[in-house]
Amino acid sequence: MAVKRNNINRSALDQGAITSVEHNVLAGGKKHVTVGPALTIVGALNVARSVGIGASLWIYNNSATVGFVRTFAPGESPAAPTGISDGIAVPPNSYVYLNTGTKMSIIGNAATLACYLVQDDTRLNIDDNQG
Repeated sequence: MAVKRNNINRSALDQGAITSVEHNVLAGGKKHVTVGPALTIVGALNVARSVGIGASLWIYNNSATVGFVRTFAPGESPAAPTGISDGIAVPPNSYVYLNTGTKMSIIGNAATLACYLVQDDTRLNIDDNQG
């Protein structure tokens, strides 16, 4: 299975396209490094949220205790993570930056975990017919 990130507004796919793929049209500059991300509110992660494959997310934990999140694909169990054995730790009163990779949805173990989708004009293509 080949996994490739493509720019959905332009069709350049060579090494010279890196700068184009790094550029976020909505933010007006390089993705989250230079000007900060353009964000869309997804919501609290006490319920499963579908965000799409290859989605870049900011997760904020508005609690004094560690929270946990995990991604999952269609057909997999949407059960909330219970700790480090099945979830990614989100420190108290902190942000973490995650990408769903080949998964499509995310869930957390508490309503204090807020999810923000980084608006992006690229998408992850998964093509079983490539390399």
